[in-house]
Amino acid sequence: MSIVDVALDRTAAITAATSDRLNPILIKETRQATQSKLFSTVFLMFVAVSWLVLVMGTLSQWEYLETQPTAELFFAWNFGVLSFAILVIVPFGSYRSLLAERELHTYDLLRITALSPRQIVRGKLGTSLLQIVVYYSAIAPFIAFTSVLQGFDVAWISWVLLMSFLWSMALCTGALLTGISSRQNQWQSANMVGLIMILLIDWGFVLSFVLAGRSAVNFEDPDFWWVNGLTLLAAVSYVILAGQVIVARLTFASGNRSTGIRVVLVAQFWLVVGLLWLLVSLDNPIVLGSDFQINVGCVVLLHWTGAGLFLVTESDFLSRRIRRRLPVRRLWRLLAAPFLPGGATGTVLVFAHLMLIGLGLLVAGILVGGDPDYAERIETLVIILLNVIIWVGIASALARWCRKLSYRFTPTAVRILTVTLFVAVQILSAMPSLLDANMSRDLIWMSALSPFFMIEIASSFHGITTQFDPSYTSYLIAWTIVIAMAVLVLVINLPAMFTSVARIIRDRGPDELQATPPPPEEPIGA
Repeated sequence: MSIVDVALDRTAAITAATSDRLNPILIKETRQATQSKLFSTVFLMFVAVSWLVLVMGTLSQWEYLETQPTAELFFAWNFGVLSFAILVIVPFGSYRSLLAERELHTYDLLRITALSPRQIVRGKLGTSLLQIVVYYSAIAPFIAFTSVLQGFDVAWISWVLLMSFLWSMALCTGALLTGISSRQNQWQSANMVGLIMILLIDWGFVLSFVLAGRSAVNFEDPDFWWVNGLTLLAAVSYVILAGQVIVARLTFASGNRSTGIRVVLVAQFWLVVGLLWLLVSLDNPIVLGSDFQINVGCVVLLHWTGAGLFLVTESDFLSRRIRRRLPVRRLWRLLAAPFLPGGATGTVLVFAHLMLIGLGLLVAGILVGGDPDYAERIETLVIILLNVIIWVGIASALARWCRKLSYRFTPTAVRILTVTLFVAVQILSAMPSLLDANMSRDLIWMSALSPFFMIEIASSFHGITTQFDPSYTSYLIAWTIVIAMAVLVLVINLPAMFTSVARIIRDRGPDELQATPPPPEEPIGA
């Protein structure tokens, strides 16, 4: 046996051993993709278009190749082809990957295998990652040609390629989530059309940014790297959250679909708190700006609003599988209760973090003292916080009441009902200002449950000390209504929150009804 044969045999053995340890979904999807005519055709078209762009660009810029910086232009043309592949084709393939499982009736077979939902998601995303790497490898020779031209900026091109790679993975995750978001054919068609439009718009936006060139960014500015780092962390956290949601959608109904999502949500919140503390301790000029503080506060509150709308509307039923895995010690059950499935436990989790935000705003208000700018920012965030407590609490109460009325009220129906009620209140709040501007000043209390009007009104009354103005009295009444509604919502939801946590602590497991031994079986033929 020759040395070549030995090397081939060893390579085959290593490949076989490695493939056995790799994700089965990754291997299956990769084999299907590489053996399909669609992938081969798309890849050959990608290479052909790249060659055509290179040849046509060289012919059009032949006179300027040695005298002017043309590397940036050539890179933009090549990137246009690459970005279409990684920002449109690959994410759409991710969308079709799980959708095809349902169309081919292999989705249920995939769920009953020994593979966990997390392995399925990793395999699907791993396939997308592999395709992105293939396209990057194919474009590498053209980028290498661009590097010999004048004006080649290594930092700019490396940053664009890296950010495009990360953004492509984020789009693949979002597309995968879109593919499993609905089971009805009409909604699947709408999702597909909407996804294609979003991908094309995103591709155009990214391409226009790259065509703007190196002047669009300033690598020497430290704030640029701070903003990039914070944006990257936020994007990664939401990609992880989307992946966890996909895992939850693939999990059986009797399984724990909620704990992983809640852990990620809490981790995101404390990540923001830690970053803010770090930036404040470093006296970073970004965090000292009023716009940054307002924007971060609004993002955090909207984050808990969206999450709370889903968490508080869950069913309070705990399956036998979940109850079997409860911690033994009551203290650990108490700590784990907010992370377990259930609308009431979700209300506990959301309200606890909203209270922490309120405590933080109170401490900040005490520390800033009489600074009018900081006082206005805190007042704005307090208005948003109270409205979040009100509407999340309303959603939680509606979920329980609707389930008592009929089983047909699904969590989705409760969420739609809550959003509809919120929109109706906003329309009613705008009626006085639409009818008569002068009358609206005396009817400010009618806009108490509208955060948009309350913020605008609060900014107009900021710094006013007179208490004899009728409009100011109406403004104080509006504040009273908001605070009273927040307290009322807390009081309404408090019994359910206490009952759910107490039930988890006192739970004896799914076998508590079988505490007494069963009667002995009668002999055969008795």
